[in-house]
Amino acid sequence: MRIILISFLFFIIPVLHAGEIPDYYVDVQGVRQQGHPVFFLKHSSVYEQRAWQSSAINRFNASVDIYDSRTSSYALYYNSYLMDYGNGRVGDYFGNIAFWNDDTLRWIRVGEDINTDNWYYARRFNGEVDWGMPADYDLPQIHISPNDPTRVYLQNFISADSGYTFEPGDGVAGYLGEAPGYPHIRYASDYEGRALVSGDSGSTWMVSDSIYNWSNSTLIFDADKKHVYAPFSIYDSGPLLYRSDSLGLPGSWRETAAWSPIITTGSLPETPLIVKAGTTPGVLFAAYHRALLKSEDFGESFTVLYRHDSRISGMEALGDSLYFTDAYRFFSFINSDTTLIHSRDISGLVNFFPMNLGDRWVYRKVTAGQQGNDTTYVDVTITGDQQINGHTYMVQYSMDGSETRYLRRDSRSARIYEYFPDTEKENVWLDLSTAPNDSAHGYYPLNDPAAGIKEFRQKGEALKTVFDSDRERVVRQYTTLVDESEINSQLAWGIGMISRSSGQQQGASSLQLTGAVIDGKLYGDTTVITNLNKRNSTPLGFRLYANYPNPFNPSTTIRYSLPAAQKVKLVVYDVSGRLLQTLVDSQQAAGSHSVTFDATNLSSGVYYYKLTNENGQTKSQKMILLK
Repeated sequence: MRIILISFLFFIIPVLHAGEIPDYYVDVQGVRQQGHPVFFLKHSSVYEQRAWQSSAINRFNASVDIYDSRTSSYALYYNSYLMDYGNGRVGDYFGNIAFWNDDTLRWIRVGEDINTDNWYYARRFNGEVDWGMPADYDLPQIHISPNDPTRVYLQNFISADSGYTFEPGDGVAGYLGEAPGYPHIRYASDYEGRALVSGDSGSTWMVSDSIYNWSNSTLIFDADKKHVYAPFSIYDSGPLLYRSDSLGLPGSWRETAAWSPIITTGSLPETPLIVKAGTTPGVLFAAYHRALLKSEDFGESFTVLYRHDSRISGMEALGDSLYFTDAYRFFSFINSDTTLIHSRDISGLVNFFPMNLGDRWVYRKVTAGQQGNDTTYVDVTITGDQQINGHTYMVQYSMDGSETRYLRRDSRSARIYEYFPDTEKENVWLDLSTAPNDSAHGYYPLNDPAAGIKEFRQKGEALKTVFDSDRERVVRQYTTLVDESEINSQLAWGIGMISRSSGQQQGASSLQLTGAVIDGKLYGDTTVITNLNKRNSTPLGFRLYANYPNPFNPSTTIRYSLPAAQKVKLVVYDVSGRLLQTLVDSQQAAGSHSVTFDATNLSSGVYYYKLTNENGQTKSQKMILLK
């Protein structure tokens, strides 16, 4: 399988200012206009400020881009807006759109007028429809009849004049459309979320299934116009696909594919199961989490066509050609070739992880199973920078002696890389280029906010007021897999990591931010660790820390700590075990100690240093000299 990169000269999407959080893709819809594909890509962002009324807390600003494959042009199709007006705010939310005869110039869409009395509306290409309803439920879907283009369904209303006027339907909560080739068979859901079917054009209705919430489902019709599919994403259960072999009549629905052998991770409620029908009877395409899938047996089994490096947010099938989006990119998948069509500007995402010289974070560390008075603190500071293999790494030093890290930010890929002196290689430590609630390593919300942080959530992201006195800012949740264990982290825009947890099992620990200094500005309380050090100035154990800097030229500092006064010996030797220098061989007081090792007369290479005490305890570390 090849991944191909295409560039276009005709992008006219507005360029983000440096440091802004870019919108992320949430869906893609494609139609064929005179034989060539045209795509409508919805992208969303959270509001910059707290919602002005409770009913709008979960609302996103959603705009739409258009990509025309014939001209290879990408442009803004519709820009939602949100603006202050009087004592409140007004705006417009883009819902879904339907086209007559795949004509991109003849459309009808549903949206939401955001004001003090939110209303849904229907709007046609040639003027606004005089129709609306209170926005008390999920944003409704709009459907054009596949049998009669003058018939349009919207929530529990029907239009018989191409969407100019709507009349309420009887006995249904929301219409799900009608069967292609069978205009008298219609589908809907009732107010209990059960599936309804009518065989007489809606005069009477029968319950066809009562297990799941059909009001949120989308029906997919097979090419044979007989089989009907309904995909679901059930909370804590992963994806489910239901199929009817008899046009959705009562008693004909049943569960099909077993997804667990195919999808082993990412069964999140935020991850939608996307299903589209092919042009051959029995052929289905699906997308779930990071996989594109195909079935050739009416959904009984699926094979993996392609595994992506991030969660797939939208997928469209036009014949056997697939198109999909992740958080910030738009791809095609044709003849087993994955082609990048467009990528949004994601450089500003690195502001979730500031790395300025002198930046400092103080965390409260709690270990599962311990009492509150066993709480300790961790002090992390960016102490300098170092050139390694042509890259500039910032040195992140932890004052509790647990680790020294070499990190760098790549704004083009929105990734944080860590360099490991032991292996002389770097790995992706954090991938910020992925969707909210997902990353290259997974993305999950934490249950408890950081100490002193107030929180309220929006779909996929959270807005938090950091330390009460600071402005509200977006917070994102990541999960990194380390040795098959999940490390959950929350990062706040412009602040960095505000919490970190390694699980709830006995001995697991968590970090909660108490204060930080970012680019010279103080947030919260950083004095707690100073007070703690005054109460407990004696190190907790016999430790030998990583030298700094490492790699080094020509000198480096080696730190160690002793829990009590004792005689110690600190030596340096080469890879063959030959003793090169004795740095310490004397009685030492309890506390922290440091010594400088000068390697001016040594050649580049790997060296080791070892600390031994009078009780025979030994600690060793590796260091790298680069000249």
